[in-house]
Amino acid sequence: SGVMIARGALWNPSIFSREPPSFEEMVRSYVRSAVATNSTYQNTKWVLSQMLAGGTGVTVPTSFNGINMKTFNRELSATKSMAHMCTAFGEPFEPTYPNRAHTTVFYKDFPFPEEDPQERSRLSAGDAEI
Repeated sequence: SGVMIARGALWNPSIFSREPPSFEEMVRSYVRSAVATNSTYQNTKWVLSQMLAGGTGVTVPTSFNGINMKTFNRELSATKSMAHMCTAFGEPFEPTYPNRAHTTVFYKDFPFPEEDPQERSRLSAGDAEI
């Protein structure tokens, strides 16, 4: 039953809301959250395509932002950046994000702190005592 709830929540994230927002506001809220959390545009695009397709028990509007849903879905599938996606959904996108933000390669060259080999051996020895 967990899978059933997950699918329902994917198609309609406001499923547990006492006073659910409109479909358009719910989708826009997801876009704002995705931008704020540095979600990749590829993942955001996939989730939005699932939300806009609907599912069992979810009635999707015939238009979004005043555009026929089929046309809007084609426009969404053509997006290649988070900025372009925000434009499609009428949400602001601040150009102050770092280079490659909202992409799958953002953390590729991220400078993680060096690990101390002595600390690693001390921790491993401590694990053996437990």
